[in-house]
This record gives sequence, structure tokens and C-alpha cells, in this order.
Amino acid sequence: MTSDSARPGLDDPIHHLRALVADVTVALDGDLATPVPDCPGWSRRDLVAHLGRVYGAVCTVVESRATEPVRPGPEAFLADGLADDAVRAWFDERVRSMLRALESVPPSTPLWTWSNERTAGFYRRRMVHETAVHLADLSRAAGHEVRLDRAVCVDGIDEYFDVMLSMALARPNAASPSGSLHLHCTDGPGEWLIVPSADGVVVTREHAKGAVAWRGPAKALLLAVWGRLDPELDVVGDASVSSQWLALAP
Repeated sequence: MTSDSARPGLDDPIHHLRALVADVTVALDGDLATPVPDCPGWSRRDLVAHLGRVYGAVCTVVESRATEPVRPGPEAFLADGLADDAVRAWFDERVRSMLRALESVPPSTPLWTWSNERTAGFYRRRMVHETAVHLADLSRAAGHEVRLDRAVCVDGIDEYFDVMLSMALARPNAASPSGSLHLHCTDGPGEWLIVPSADGVVVTREHAKGAVAWRGPAKALLLAVWGRLDPELDVVGDASVSSQWLALAP
């Protein structure tokens, strides 16, 4: 977990989420059979099915005010054989339902989550970053520039270390990288040092030397922690350690 209490965070996650899902909808224009290289083996249809299933699962938890795990209903799963327009309509409904659900409860509402933070606020933040990374996947698949709000990217890096890294390290056969990683934003404030330890990792927001450094705009750093190399990322130091961190993303 990051140790710096002064990290910026997101003032209005729902605002950012609405903007992101609108951009995803635009990015889904065209043939849904197009491959998505950042998600090996997936087409755009597969990515839509994944995002819609995630949104549906969150909607089920929030609408039922569940404090224990609950299985989503059949509406969260994309039916086979649908035409592209029907797939888009199904996804639009998952988006609308998810946004309605998240807006219907205060962020402090107790809810089941798979993290240590058991509130509705967890899902608001998680859905922002789930959507942002997959919007980048869709943009890159189409050969378009990735456009993400810098505040979203910085908070997404924090969220990765707050929540997702421990999940990645807990996977079967996952190995902690052999050296430390330093992230350095070049488009504004933002630095992180991640040091492997016996208990997992220690993350601090500081300027310090790591075995490898990733330098670049916040967008490139966010994609890198999720295992996606960006042309604007500059890697300095131990290339093998860099590869280990790139391979760790869940």
C-alpha cells in the first residue's frame, strides 16, 4: 500500500467514469471482431463481454447492498451469436445500470468487495480504472492515441499499488520481482518507489533510486503497471527487473 497520505486522489469518480464509458462507446464503433493486441486472444467483442460482466457484477453487489459475495444474474453475461448492434445495446444497458447503482448509494455505504476496503467507494474507484485501462486497449487496437485524464492516471497508479498488486502477488506461481522499481512522472508531480519485501512490497511516494526506473507521462506509467508498454515510457536500469514488473499485472 502507498504510504503517502497526500496523494491527490479523484474528487468525483462518477464524473470521470461517465466520461470514460462515453469514450468506450465511441471506440466500439466498427467491427467487433477486430483483435485487441493488449489482451492476447481477445477481440473487441471479448473485451465488451468482459467489461459488461464486470459492470453487471458490481451492479448486483451495489443494488442488493450485499455484504457477502453474490453471483450476478444472467443479464451480466453476453449471449452468444448476437449481432454487433445487439452487443452494443447490451453493453449500453450494463453501463446505465452500473452508473445508476453507483450513484444510488453514498460512497461510505458498507458493501462486500474483494479488497480490504468494504464500501461503495471502492467500486466507484475500481470502475474508473477498469474502464480507463480497457479504453486504452481499444484505442491502441485501433491505432489511435490514448487519451486519458492525468488525474485518472495518477490515481490509477496508486490504486494498482493499493489494491491490485497484492492480488497479482497472490496468484499461483506468482513471483515477487527481484529488484525495486521507481516510477517518475514527467508531465507533473508523481513518484513512487516499490521495494519487494518478505511480506510483499513496500510502496512509498518519493524520489529514490530503484533497480529499474520507469519515466514518462502518467498515462504511460499507468499502462506499464498494467503490463502494457507505451512508446513514451523510458526504461532506465535493469531490463530483467523491468520485465518482471511488466509481467506481474493481473
